[in-house]
Amino acid sequence: MSSSKIFGPTRGVHASKTAPIFSLTKSFISLPKKKLKLIHTINNGVFSCSFKLHTSCHQQGGFQENIFCQQTERKPATTGSVKTGMTMTEKILARASDKPEVTPGDNVWVNVDVLMTHDIGGPASFGVFKEQFGQKAKVWNPEKIVIIPDHYIFTADERANRNVDVLRDYCSEQNIKYFYDIKNRGNFGANPDYKGVCHVALAQEGHCRPGEVLLGTDSHTCTAGAFGQFATGIGTTGAGFVLGTGKLLLKVPPTLRFVMDGEMPSYLLAKDLILQISTVIYTLWLISVSWMSHIIGEISVAGATYKTMEFVGTTVECLSMEERMTLCNMVVEADGKNGVIPADKTT
Repeated sequence: MSSSKIFGPTRGVHASKTAPIFSLTKSFISLPKKKLKLIHTINNGVFSCSFKLHTSCHQQGGFQENIFCQQTERKPATTGSVKTGMTMTEKILARASDKPEVTPGDNVWVNVDVLMTHDIGGPASFGVFKEQFGQKAKVWNPEKIVIIPDHYIFTADERANRNVDVLRDYCSEQNIKYFYDIKNRGNFGANPDYKGVCHVALAQEGHCRPGEVLLGTDSHTCTAGAFGQFATGIGTTGAGFVLGTGKLLLKVPPTLRFVMDGEMPSYLLAKDLILQISTVIYTLWLISVSWMSHIIGEISVAGATYKTMEFVGTTVECLSMEERMTLCNMVVEADGKNGVIPADKTT
């Protein structure tokens, strides 16, 4: 499959005649005070949700619209031979499963490009691997496994250090190429090349590549979706299976597409964008706010459950890689499966 087929834009949507449409506009004034307003309509078409962020402007002319976000869940066509174009996530999973096409709900065996684990999930993952594949078994590819201790580190507690010691033994036994130890293997002093937090280190060390599948034993593995790849967190049982086979059975998620256009004010960051989106989608803790309870009634507290959150638009294109990583990092807080941003010259 050519790269243009993987990274190209999502093609047109053929909406079902019976699928409901839900549009939501929320406006507020951020300075000097807040004002909340909610408008919603229901018609025929596809599910969609949009937010408008109006910020106070010191210039003459009142309020100026700075950001427009549109969220869409596309359902595949089911009539005759008419087929909709695949989303980014679908294209990536189709490539990884050696299939010409996949649709939401398909269960496919995915070839994993990178498996990441750390000192919390790592020992248990290797334990599952040994139990299922044998004590003398070898991992499927020692160059596609990345191990980054970043939780139980820099502590004098010997029990807390045991996990890192276990990882060190496994990496030596399996000849894991990308083990970023916190200690120097020569003298066991502090390692000056230690890479830090796993999600940052994955990017800095070149393990995040557009079009690939990256799985990790951390819920925020979705951060790597900022690089135009499918990245999601998995459990230690799944990771143990990947260690032995390099594959994992995944269900193709439907996609919520967020189109954000316009110039973002200097006092706003990507965290503000994703919290704005997450607040509407996942508002369990804000149910006491009267207008929020109405939104929950419309889309539920788990509006992004097992869904891809795809971020596009001129606002996203202007974000730095750090800001894009922030967007994708927070996807799991909305109960999403993965976040993804198209690769471009910034990537």
